[in-house]
Amino acid sequence: MRRQMAVRVGGAGLVLAAVALLTIAGCIGSSGSSQDSGAANGSGGAGSGGNGTAASGAGGSGGAASESGSGGGGAGRVSSSQYRKFPLDTLPVSTLTVKGHAIRAWLAISDEQHQEGLMYVPADEIADDQGMLFVFDNEWFRSFWMKNTITPLDIAFIKADGTIVKTHTMPPLTTQSFPSGEPAMFALEVKAGTWERLGVGAGDKVDIPRDVFKTQP
Repeated sequence: MRRQMAVRVGGAGLVLAAVALLTIAGCIGSSGSSQDSGAANGSGGAGSGGNGTAASGAGGSGGAASESGSGGGGAGRVSSSQYRKFPLDTLPVSTLTVKGHAIRAWLAISDEQHQEGLMYVPADEIADDQGMLFVFDNEWFRSFWMKNTITPLDIAFIKADGTIVKTHTMPPLTTQSFPSGEPAMFALEVKAGTWERLGVGAGDKVDIPRDVFKTQP
C-alpha cells in the first residue's frame, strides 16, 4: 500500500489501468520460456501499498524477500524487482509480534517508500508471516489505497504504543480510501485473510522493536 494522492480516474481510464496491471501481474507470476531470463521467486502484495497507497502519508508492507526468498518461486519466474523503485530485498526488515505470532516486516520509511508500498508485488512473494510496516514520525490520521497493488491485503493502523486502532481488508487495484479512523503512527500490511486467521483486530497490541522508532522518516 502507498500514500494515497488526491487523484480521480475516469471509468474508462481505470479499466485500462487495471488491464495493464493485471498483465504485469501475469508476467510476474507466470512461468514459461518467455520469462526464463528473469528467473526470480518474488514475494508480494500491494501497498502498501500494499499493498496500497496512503492518503496522509503512509504505505508499505513488510517482510523479507529476495530473488531466492520465501515466496517459493523458481526458475522461469520474474521478480517484482523489475517493476519497483525499491525492490523488497533492499528494504530493512524487523520482526514484529502480534498475539504471539511473529511477522517479518519490510520497513517503508521514506515518503517514496510509502508511495510505492507493495505495488506490483504478487502474492507468491509474500509469505504468510511477512508484511510491510509503514513508519511515520508522528500519530496522525492515515488513509491508504491499492493503486497499482495487485495482491489483496489486510492493513492494521497502529498507535505509537502498539495498539491497533483499525483494520481493513483491501481488494487489489482499487482507489477506494481505507482510513485509520484515529491517529496512527504505523500501518502494517499483510496478505488478505491474515487478521481473520490470527484473530487480530482493533484493541490488540503489536510489539514493535524500539529500534524501529529510531528509524523514522
